[in-house]
Order: sequence, then structure tokens, then C-alpha cells
Amino acid sequence: MVVSFEDLTNVTMNYKDRSKDKASCEDFLQYFLDIGAHETQRNPSLLLIHNAMKLVNELQTTAPNQEERWKRIGNTWMEMLGYAARRSKSYNHTQQLRRGGEFITHVWLLLAYFGLTDHFQMPSLPRPDPLVLTRLIAK
Repeated sequence: MVVSFEDLTNVTMNYKDRSKDKASCEDFLQYFLDIGAHETQRNPSLLLIHNAMKLVNELQTTAPNQEERWKRIGNTWMEMLGYAARRSKSYNHTQQLRRGGEFITHVWLLLAYFGLTDHFQMPSLPRPDPLVLTRLIAK
């Protein structure tokens, strides 16, 4: 599904042209929530806006205040950023690091450093025998 900014603008401007009075944000939200499945199948821009409005509605009903909403939005962005960094190929990240790196490359490196990705699997070294260590320290 490819949706351009121009398509999104046209869809929202068509809504604006339909409403005679100045529509409130709640009216805008409700209009795009009420769009039927048959309409969204024909127009990917409508589907995108419809899904975005469902997300807005869910966020408004489940998050009690604005601080909680921003916290959820921030956590969602962090999840998406971590997911994108982990799913990217390590070769691309190493090439970016040679040129200074992109933000997502630095996120990938931090994830690898903290062991949250499998790009750098270090073989576990055998643990020394405590008795041998005690003898070495005593000497």
C-alpha cells in the first residue's frame, strides 16, 4: 500500500469541503471512524486515516491524561526504533558507522552493546576453576 502526502491532503480537504460549518476535531474524528470497510478498500488513504483515527480514539479513551498519552507515544516510538534497528542488516550499520553513522545505527550499536540483539554473539569463555584461582592468588 503506497499512500502519498498529496492523497492524504486530498482526502482531508474533501471532508472539509463537505462540512458547511467549521467542523470540530471531534466531528473530524467521528467522520473517519464511521467510514465503512468497503470505502477503505477502494482508497488506501482512507484506510490509513481510518486506522489513525481508531488509534487516536483508543488513546483518548484509555489514557487518563495528556502525560500518560505522551508516555505511551514515546514508548511506542522507542519500540519501533528498536525493532527497526534490530531488523536492519549489520553490514549496512557498519558501513554507516564508517561515515559517522545514522541515529538508528547508534541505536543498533547500543542494543548490541547491552546484549539486546544477536548481531554480536560472543562465545562464552570457560569459567576458571576456583581452586586454580585460589592457588594463583596465594602465590
